[in-house]
Parts: sequence; C-alpha cells; structure tokens
Amino acid sequence: MRFGLERMRRLLAELGDPQDATPAIHVVGTNGKSSTTLLTAAALRSQGLTAGTFTSPHLISFRERIELAGASIDPEAFVRAGEVVRDVIVHDDRTAAQDDQVTQFEAMTLIAFLAFRQHAVDVAVVEAGLGGRLDSTNVLGDSRVQVLTTVGIDHTQYLGDTIEQIAREKLAIVRSRSALVSGPLGPVAAQVANQVTDERDARWIKVREEDAAFADLKGEFVRQNASLALAVAEVSFPRLRHGAEFERASAIEAIARLARDQGIAGRLQFTNADPFEIRDAAHNEEAAAALVGALRELAEGRPVTLLVAMLDDKPVQNTLIQLLTAVADDGVVVCTRSSNPRSLSAAVLASRVRAADVNDSLRVESVDDPLAALGRAREIAGRSGLLCVTGSNYLLADLLRAPGSSAGATL
Repeated sequence: MRFGLERMRRLLAELGDPQDATPAIHVVGTNGKSSTTLLTAAALRSQGLTAGTFTSPHLISFRERIELAGASIDPEAFVRAGEVVRDVIVHDDRTAAQDDQVTQFEAMTLIAFLAFRQHAVDVAVVEAGLGGRLDSTNVLGDSRVQVLTTVGIDHTQYLGDTIEQIAREKLAIVRSRSALVSGPLGPVAAQVANQVTDERDARWIKVREEDAAFADLKGEFVRQNASLALAVAEVSFPRLRHGAEFERASAIEAIARLARDQGIAGRLQFTNADPFEIRDAAHNEEAAAALVGALRELAEGRPVTLLVAMLDDKPVQNTLIQLLTAVADDGVVVCTRSSNPRSLSAAVLASRVRAADVNDSLRVESVDDPLAALGRAREIAGRSGLLCVTGSNYLLADLLRAPGSSAGATL
C-alpha cells in the first residue's frame, strides 16, 4: 500500500467523479463501523430513501461490501461497474510509476461509487477502510454527515500509537460546516473532536448513552451502535429531505429488526442452537472487551467455550487477555488457524493463550483445520454451553465456505 489520495482523484476524474453525484455519510472509527453503517442505512430506508452502503471486509464475496436496497449488489450490476473501473485502471497503470499501482481497496471503492451513481441512490453510507485522512474513501464530494464510532489503539503502524494521533487521523474527514456524530469517546479523543469541529465550524452531536428504545437488544455494543445509527439518521434526514418529518418510530423498528432479527454477519451473530453459538470477529482489545460484556448477558449461566484464530499483526496478547475473562477457570479454549497467510498457527496461538491465562487454569487445545476445530469446540460446549467463535474475520469466512473451495477472495 502507498497511502495518498492523488491516485484516487485521478481515477475518479476519469470516471466522471461519481463520488460527487450522491450525498454521503462517512463513517470512521476503531470498532463498530460496519454495524453503524448498515443500521444507519436501514433507518434511512425506513424513511422512504434509497440508501447504498460500502463496508469492509467481506466474508465470502466482494459483492457483500456494496449493498443496494439492503442486499448485496447483484452480480450483473457488479460486473458492469467492475468492467468500467477495470478499463480505467488498466489505462492508468500504463503510465503510472511502479509504486503507484491501484490497490484492491481502491478498486472496490471506485466500483462502489460508480454503482451508487448508476443506481441513483438518495444517499451513500460509506465506511472508511483504514483511518480516515488518507483512506481512499476520503474523496467524497458531498459528505453531509461524518460519524466517529469509537477510538482505540489499532493499526498503529499506519495511524500512530497514541489515542490523540489515531483520533486526528480519523477526524480528518470532518468537513467545513458539516455535522459530526460520535459515540462515547474518552477524554483525549473528545478533546481532538472538540478542536476539529471548532476549527471547521462543524456541529458535534455526542451520543454518550444508549437510547431506551433499544433496551431489549442483547449486548451493550449492539445497543450503542443502534443508538448511534438512530442519531446519525435523525441528523442526516433533514439534509437529505428538506422540510420532511423524520419518523422516529419507523427508524427504531428498522434498526431493531436488522440488529435483532436479521443480524449482521460476524457481529454478535447467532449461528447455531445446539450448542448455542455466537460468532463475532473481535480482533482487538476494545472489540474483545465489548464482546465479553455481551457474552455475559447472553450466557445466562452457560459455561463459555472459545474457538479462536488470530492474525500475527494484531494485538494478540492484549486481545486474548480480554477474551479469556469470558471463560471460567476450568473452561476450554480451542485454537485454530485461518486460511490467511498471516494467521498464527494453532500451536503458536495456543502458547499465547497459555501465556495470557494468568491463573494457569484453562484447558487449551489446538486444531489447525478450522472446520475440524469447530466440530471439536461444539463437542466441548455441548448442549449446556455457549460457544463463541472469534478473533478474526478470516476464521468466520473459512467456516462459511464449502470445504475445499478457494479462500482467495478474502485475502
């Protein structure tokens, strides 16, 4: 990767600047971005708007990253947009420097913007990939509202190793005289947000508490994401439909339906009844802590078994320390590896789990094949337990694919 926006702007100009054709809501943050993006779009659709979304990563198909009318873009529309983008990229690569080649994420961003224009959506809710300032999504011409979900320590090799540095990278997306909607922020991130919004004469809406309308949703972070999405939709709607009244009850119903009944893939997702099974791709310390809090609500006395895979470029030890607090002293952790080349082997991950087990009381098993590991973990959890599959989106993808099928699309 070579960070910068010059390449994106050059390619977008060749495409006729599709990013300028659609009003946008831009979502950044350490955790909760995809959920907030999808929930916000659901709320806006409940108001009669057509909303497109761009999220990442996907689990099985790249098409999952682009949603139109609440479903993944259909194959024909994806191919149409992809062919146009491909031709522009091929032409650009002929004259580009060797270190100036288009990245996979940039290509997907271009396809998303083109698809939004081709389908004439009323609003695009766009999740940033990494950071904000130099992310390829930070070219939106009509970003009405910006969203900051959370700020935690992640991707330090790119964003900096302090909360202040990371917050500044993310809040660089705030536009002059726009509106920033944020979830609960610590004092350092809040200070940065206050400074940035003052400098840019932007309105700052702080969603510090869960909305009582979502009290029946399980998981504190689910309720927080839902509350944030409701606030984003409520702030955005008058900017998209001047003079129209926001129907709060319809928005609440749409958000709750997606969060509770349909579920969001890989985000506190109920996937099996016997044993009771939850999948959540918590891959950093903050996400792990949020997951553990949700598991305490969901377990209802059931012993928790973990099935875990992790990448070696993630904050493995701190994340494991958090995750292990969900498991009783005599509990079991099954370690496996995903198909991603950066995945720790099951044996190495097991050694990391043992190092994180301060009481030296857990049973730790290692099974390299993810499907075999899932079978073993389900056997251990049994009918009376709760199984949580976590640590990596790539593990969740491996468990969804048919045995023997290619894993290339998720790498």
